[in-house]
Amino acid sequence: IYLFGDVRSDIAFPNQPNYYANNFRHEIENFSMSSINSANKNYWAHHYRAIIRANTVIDKGGSLFGDDTEVQRYIAEAKVMRALFYFNLVRAYGGVPLVLDVPTEYTDSREHVRASVADVYVRIITDLIDAIESGSLLRSTDNSEKVPTGRVDKYVAEALLGKVFISMPNE
Repeated sequence: IYLFGDVRSDIAFPNQPNYYANNFRHEIENFSMSSINSANKNYWAHHYRAIIRANTVIDKGGSLFGDDTEVQRYIAEAKVMRALFYFNLVRAYGGVPLVLDVPTEYTDSREHVRASVADVYVRIITDLIDAIESGSLLRSTDNSEKVPTGRVDKYVAEALLGKVFISMPNE
């Protein structure tokens, strides 16, 4: 992620052996990425793979397990994670395709066209607000309720929502 954030700014420089031999890093730093850039392909592919996994939890969780409290928490966590993945993508690429279903085969992805930056931010905010307002996310209100390490909780979702609002372009 640092390649698509800090390295593309004046904050960081990937100082490593054989830096210029790693052409993909040099392309990212100079905003001259080609379509065959391996870092670019991996960033894109891994984020969409994670989005489809989150979509699977969101789409299938309730229908397979009903209103189970734990499943509802997983669905809320998946919405927060999907929002995070789209937030990373929109900051790196601008408008990106919004995949909100679970594709049944590879060719399904060709139907998804690039959404506008505003539409992507609307999706991010909608997912975060849905998760926060669901009441399913864990939240530590006193010392007796501890959120397990590594779980998405209400405060993570609220912090991400704040970061989204700060980062959104003014339109």
